[in-house]
Amino acid sequence: YRRHRFHQVPLLAVVQSDNGYGQPFSTKANLIWPKFVVFALFPKILSKSFIFILDFHSTLTQPIMEEMHINIIAVLVAVAANFVLGFVWYTPLFGKAWAKEMGVDTSVKPPSGAMAKGMIFMVVGNFFLAYVFAHNIAAWSYVPGTKEMSAFSNVMSATVFTWLGFYFPVDLGTVAWEKKSWKLFGINTGYHFAMLLVAAIILTYM
Repeated sequence: YRRHRFHQVPLLAVVQSDNGYGQPFSTKANLIWPKFVVFALFPKILSKSFIFILDFHSTLTQPIMEEMHINIIAVLVAVAANFVLGFVWYTPLFGKAWAKEMGVDTSVKPPSGAMAKGMIFMVVGNFFLAYVFAHNIAAWSYVPGTKEMSAFSNVMSATVFTWLGFYFPVDLGTVAWEKKSWKLFGINTGYHFAMLLVAAIILTYM
């Protein structure tokens, strides 16, 4: 394949259209196209594509998104809820199984300083998770059709897709590269899913 050079070709046009949010607009666009795709020379043949691309370009240059409103109280509640969940998950529920798979001697009590450090790190991590997750859920509300979905559907979509795309592959990597057991994988990835689900429920319904 030949390497095509890109030249700036001024394609000046005025397009009256709808930006997808019910607001008509008129815009002028100067676009940069590859040398071999200057279809403005053939307006009768490719007029529809030409108008569509100008319309797409204008939607990117218009301030169409409203300011996101994040419920900081819901974020803090999610932090507290996930802190409790982490304690319950890794202590009474799966504490012994997790310690066995990790090779941790449960008869040896860890230093108080190490416990305090771990709790602080957990709270900080839970805050980052809830704060970023809140923005993620708010951003998805701008996707067409999302507002027509039920709150439960939005909760499950946010939980499943975030877990499947960002947590599950990392947890799977611990089995492949760190030689962790499948049992440990199940405990950890189950916690990650439950953690996201709890946060999504709080952030959506509060």
